[in-house]
Amino acid sequence: MAQLAPAPDLLGPYSEALQDYLKQPRETGLRRAGELGRDAMLGGLGVQEMSAIHHESVSQLLAGMLNDDEYADRGNGANRGNDSQPGPCEDRSVSLKSMAAREIVPTLTAASNFFAESMSPFEVNRREFRRSNTALRYQNGKLEDQVGRLSRVVFDEAEQLLAAAGLALDRANCRLPAAKREHLDEVQNLLDRLGEQLAACSGDLRPRVLEDLGLSAAIQSLSRRIQAVAQIDIVADTVSDTGAGPLPPEVGTALYRAVQEALTNVVLHARANHVKIRLCHKGGGVQCSVRDDGIGFDPSRLFSGTAEPGSGLISIWESLRLIGGTLAIHSSPGSGTEVAMTVTGNSEKPGG
Repeated sequence: MAQLAPAPDLLGPYSEALQDYLKQPRETGLRRAGELGRDAMLGGLGVQEMSAIHHESVSQLLAGMLNDDEYADRGNGANRGNDSQPGPCEDRSVSLKSMAAREIVPTLTAASNFFAESMSPFEVNRREFRRSNTALRYQNGKLEDQVGRLSRVVFDEAEQLLAAAGLALDRANCRLPAAKREHLDEVQNLLDRLGEQLAACSGDLRPRVLEDLGLSAAIQSLSRRIQAVAQIDIVADTVSDTGAGPLPPEVGTALYRAVQEALTNVVLHARANHVKIRLCHKGGGVQCSVRDDGIGFDPSRLFSGTAEPGSGLISIWESLRLIGGTLAIHSSPGSGTEVAMTVTGNSEKPGG
């Protein structure tokens, strides 16, 4: 792997602060190291960049020490008065060994302390991220439970009320003369449309088929519904491992939402004619992909902070990350898009 080049804007201040600390290893020097680490983190640098800066600073420091005539003189002076006069190479070797014992090792130890302090803001940030991630997973679980309850209310109670209203209209219809039934028929048509809207809303919130029949059936149902509305050819291919058990609820929900978001992006942005969904249960894990033949885009701009059509893919990435899954996007302008999702059976959830 190629070594990462250090950030030039921070290399100078870091090297200067490191040398000051090595001359006088005080608490103020360590505080300065922490400030430099914080500035680096806020400036978008990561652990690798900081490691490169430290490596370059120490390399420059050691090169200066080894080339300093003062250390060479110390080595030569240590050998004066001996009966046997060493040659130039042996004399230089003695000088370097003496330097290593008295100067280089303590210098590297102090430099390591300085570097560790400069990394403290990153460690604090990592711990905060883990705590936030745990809280986010908890809130996400609560939200899914609320969505499930709301879906059941919409699907069960509202549907029952609409059915009761329809029966009441039928009874009223039978008592009215034919000339006056037209208005009640209009009301019945409105109730039927409302029922369709509620069913669609319930399916978007949390499809009953996902809970009752599993992810494969839910994706098939979703594909048929979007195909009918958007007039796009959608083929859903599901291959199950005969030894695979039911998916954990959070995995099934996350993958269903991911496929739903991917299909929404296809309808809104891709200008595609055909979509292929593949779902495969394998080895205790799940692999799922959504591929379209649309206009494609540049995935490198997705996480750059630039507003892009299809940025809902970021929400897919986040929801999969919360359950230990991964997301890969393969696309380029004019060549369609494939959204590939993987959740392994032994994935450790971040923040756990």
